[in-house]
Amino acid sequence: MVVSLVIAKIIGGRVRVESDSQSSSSDVTQQNPLDTVLKAVIVSSTVVVCFAGVIELAHEAIGKVRALLAETPEVAPDTLCSILLAAHLAHVNDIDFILAVSAGTAPCLFKISNGLNTKEEHSAWIGDDAGFAMFQSQYIQNQPHQHDFNAAHRHFTDSFSAVIKSRSIQSVGGFQITVASCIDSGLLKYLSRAGRTTPRQFVPYGGMPVPELYGEMKDGYAYSILTSSEHDTPTVGIHIAQLRFGILHLPTHSMYPIQVRDLAPLDFLEDVLQKFDIRLCGIVVDVENGNVVSYRTDGRKIRQKTTTYAEDLVTGQEYILTNEFVIKKEPLSLLGRMWNLLFKEF
Repeated sequence: MVVSLVIAKIIGGRVRVESDSQSSSSDVTQQNPLDTVLKAVIVSSTVVVCFAGVIELAHEAIGKVRALLAETPEVAPDTLCSILLAAHLAHVNDIDFILAVSAGTAPCLFKISNGLNTKEEHSAWIGDDAGFAMFQSQYIQNQPHQHDFNAAHRHFTDSFSAVIKSRSIQSVGGFQITVASCIDSGLLKYLSRAGRTTPRQFVPYGGMPVPELYGEMKDGYAYSILTSSEHDTPTVGIHIAQLRFGILHLPTHSMYPIQVRDLAPLDFLEDVLQKFDIRLCGIVVDVENGNVVSYRTDGRKIRQKTTTYAEDLVTGQEYILTNEFVIKKEPLSLLGRMWNLLFKEF
């Protein structure tokens, strides 16, 4: 089974990529937030390589692309595609790629699949057919005006979120990882996200079910997806509050996630800074004595607000913080309005 769903689109002259993070197609690991892989890998400030399929094959090809870009930063996209096509043809049923280039006013997309390298005009996808069909069914509903680019970005992200939240596509799951080109510079970056989820089942490593290990996690877990403040070190840090567990995706250091255990959210930020000299940014969510404690950091300063009803986050409210907007996933409760005020304060 092809594991993944990755969709790339050019919206208003800007690249946007949505991907899941599940590394296995089994139903157990679909609900395991510790079992993640980065499927949209920023290899330079203007190039992102996405894959669906065998992780080891993808990592080998992406490593070659990264090495070539390090030697020749201005290498033509066709040359990069030739590396990915060779990897695909060697294992045609096991690995597909998307190459997205955000360069100046003419970003471009290439899809390497079915034995071909195809330049796509507006969008490209790889991965699970049923997952993409579900995305399409969401995307064609209530599309915003074609010139409302911010709304178009939101709608694209919301439609992808619906696939992961459904938990009905066995090979698509984990966290939603977003790559976008910045409005001002056009450079690529990962976007931060914070919220709480309600999985059907969550089985950590070792096979012990949640009620026996982590109590309240049977009703969901609070998570923070944090990103690097610098374009030259594209990084995704995922922290799960109840587990005191962090996962660091640092492609320039390793293609495999780095696990950070037994650290509270703010300690996780400090640990990453001390070990890798990377400042993580975004919304940090913690759960302390039944209260949801949320922070916002730009990598240097941390501001704090406290809310008192952790249960409200279990309804599935989720927020995405970008340079330009906050996306509200559900109608706002009182707690949701408090979060919205928190975002607007900074």
